[in-house]
Amino acid sequence: MATVTPTLTITSSDALVDTLSLSVNDSLAILGQSQYGKKQTTGSLAILFANGSFTTSYVFLKNLSPSEISRGQDGIVVAFGTNEELALGPGEFAFFPWDSGTDLQIKHNGTGAAPFCEFAIFEF
Repeated sequence: MATVTPTLTITSSDALVDTLSLSVNDSLAILGQSQYGKKQTTGSLAILFANGSFTTSYVFLKNLSPSEISRGQDGIVVAFGTNEELALGPGEFAFFPWDSGTDLQIKHNGTGAAPFCEFAIFEF
């Protein structure tokens, strides 16, 4: 059985009154298919993962635009079905569970060059 180990660490010495130091990780059993790749966004919603094409999965998405470009120029919008729920600015990422009950779609949301979206999906 394959496993994936996601780790998230958040630290800051000046964002709050107290020093912030959070770290979580997990060992996720991957019981089905996995995919990794990159897809260039367009100005309209395009299906990244179709409804029912996977079982319940973990999804990683990252906007590959350089960080010096603004969110308004090279943002990526992530939609579940037709509901636009997430906005990823240049260099930003998300890791979340997805139940495959609706299409997972992406689009370019800005005026600059259409960014690439890096993706990975792991069925559990």
